[in-house]
Amino acid sequence: RGIFIFLLHGRRLNEVLSLTWDMVDFEKRVYFIPPKINKAKRYMQYQMTDLLFETLKNQKEMKKIYCSTSLYVFPSPVTCRKLQDIRKQFKKLLRFAQIDKKMRIHDIRHLVASYSINYLGLSIEEVSYTLGHTSIEITQRYVNPRAEISARVVNKIIESVRG
Repeated sequence: RGIFIFLLHGRRLNEVLSLTWDMVDFEKRVYFIPPKINKAKRYMQYQMTDLLFETLKNQKEMKKIYCSTSLYVFPSPVTCRKLQDIRKQFKKLLRFAQIDKKMRIHDIRHLVASYSINYLGLSIEEVSYTLGHTSIEITQRYVNPRAEISARVVNKIIESVRG
């Protein structure tokens, strides 16, 4: 659940799975994505939403129960190393939310971008920064006059994650 909440914040899957606790600052309520794990190859810092803050606090508590020695925020519950694949869980989420099974995990990023620009009316600059794009030209491809489609899909995703 925590991984999917992070993905709904516009992060790439590898950024989430590679996240270690030293990249999370609860006191300042920020997290860092270093160049070695992001596509932009630059240091990125993001403020935590209340939902993400609570999710990370809960994940920190769960760490005490399993994988207490792991540096990863979302370690494999079996090996306590970096989690490699979440496709099985993603397919379960899609079934639960009654969403087309052809959807890919990376499509969540596309939905976040499209929904933010086309439905919420956020600026391309804001969305570009949120997604960690190096230029707004990359983000402009999400401008779509059919915003109601992405709104419907994102609402189903959020409802299923909260469920």
